[in-house]
Amino acid sequence: MRRSMPDMMAFSMFSICSNDSNQIDLDPVVRDVFGLPVPAVHERYPITPDGRPVALRSAWIAFRNLGLNLIQPLGRRGPFRSYLSKWGPGFHHIGFYVSGQTRHWIGRFKAEGGRHVLGNLDTRYAEFDLRGVLGTGIEVVPRSGAA
Repeated sequence: MRRSMPDMMAFSMFSICSNDSNQIDLDPVVRDVFGLPVPAVHERYPITPDGRPVALRSAWIAFRNLGLNLIQPLGRRGPFRSYLSKWGPGFHHIGFYVSGQTRHWIGRFKAEGGRHVLGNLDTRYAEFDLRGVLGTGIEVVPRSGAA
């Protein structure tokens, strides 16, 4: 019997995309409102399905049971830049810890109409544009960390 998606997934995070990470003054919001340490901003280079790196800045705000990832694309291409060009700053995707390997989820979401935009068979993450089907993007990370 085929398991349902909720049995195989655990909600873990959501991401907000902006043209300029300096637009958001994190100190008072994170420290004063949420009582959390101000996150460090790091440059990251996730890869597209064809193996090309996408440069971005990322800051994670860790709540007890949920992560918020603030993303700023640095280059002229990639899924975050495409999103900003079409929609402007805002909510980009939700993320799930999943059972099974990344390759399983790549096949499953592509079959459901998703466009595979980040990660490949060798990464421990995969991201899909499902805006035409669900109205958002989805990122999956296998619980085991295995690709």
